[in-house]
Amino acid sequence: MTRFLYEEKVRAYLRRGARPIRGETKYPNDRVGYGWLNMVGTFDALIGV
Repeated sequence: MTRFLYEEKVRAYLRRGARPIRGETKYPNDRVGYGWLNMVGTFDALIGV
């Protein structure tokens, strides 16, 4: 595994860690994107929890 995070990887981890917004059923969409930014979920995805 590489120690460096490139833009594509950072985006993927942020998407994976995003929380859904109540009432939205389709992600991503033009109104809310991928949902709420959740840094704890992002770091959990990064370390593989």
